[in-house]
Amino acid sequence: MSACATWTRDGVMTHSLRQTPSLNNNNLSCYGTYLSYAKGSDVIVANFGDNKLMTVPFSDKAQVFCVKYLTFADVSMLIVGMSDGFQAWTPEGTRLLFFHPVRPANDEDICFVKGIDNIKGGRAEFLVGDSTGAVHTFLLGNAGRGFNVNLVKNRREHGEAISDITCSSKHVVTGDDAGSLCVYSVNQEATPGGHNLMTKIHELASSPFPITSLKVFGSCCVASFTSGHLRYIDLEDGKVKVEVAAHSRTITGISGSKLPDGTMVCATASEDSVVSVWSVPEAIGENGGDVKLLYKDKLTDKKLTGICFLTDTRQD
Repeated sequence: MSACATWTRDGVMTHSLRQTPSLNNNNLSCYGTYLSYAKGSDVIVANFGDNKLMTVPFSDKAQVFCVKYLTFADVSMLIVGMSDGFQAWTPEGTRLLFFHPVRPANDEDICFVKGIDNIKGGRAEFLVGDSTGAVHTFLLGNAGRGFNVNLVKNRREHGEAISDITCSSKHVVTGDDAGSLCVYSVNQEATPGGHNLMTKIHELASSPFPITSLKVFGSCCVASFTSGHLRYIDLEDGKVKVEVAAHSRTITGISGSKLPDGTMVCATASEDSVVSVWSVPEAIGENGGDVKLLYKDKLTDKKLTGICFLTDTRQD
């Protein structure tokens, strides 16, 4: 495949970080020239446009479990999942936009936020997972010069902590620490914040290994596991069509993009210090399509906690 020749480390820039990232899966997110990651109860934002690093100025410290840049129709923001809820900041991490607590149904449960994504296609809904296995749907709205956030619905389809959530304009996929996965279809006719927004269409039973990361590519979802495996799942019938022994250790992050020639690719990072790029078939089909390893490189003596494309040209 001609795209293979474009993957190279020539001219790669290495930036020294002020603090090493927490050993959380998916602990890297980017938007434009901004890159963010969690370190304990701090969030570090690096701006590669001016080569500056800053720490998000939290007024109250709480353990940070995930960070994620979300882009809506008219605004982008940095969402920080914490042990007491989630906060939304401007992309550069200088101004708090809103905070929303996430509390378990049972006051005795320990609850923290993990797994965040928004439904694409210009919709204003986003989803937040928590450690009790619940998935919360929120509606983002404008309120004068600020924002209001309304809780639309709580779902409890998982028996273990949510590990990741991924969304497109047509599908939502949630995964948990037991290796279970749920697939939902998005009702294109649903009104903003409507209770009929999502319908569960498939459930994949638990595996021996927790899910670490998820990414939707059209009608296919790529799921990674602590075993180092990747599974390509057909969202139309909910079946695993391809399984790849991609890494020798836990896969700590997945990132997806579409190349200029239309090829969809999936990049993975792992505790084995290897970065890989894989092809994603346009149609997964009964035969699983043709999955290829496009690039592989080992970063010696490095602990990899996440991965992301700086330019994401996917069309959801």
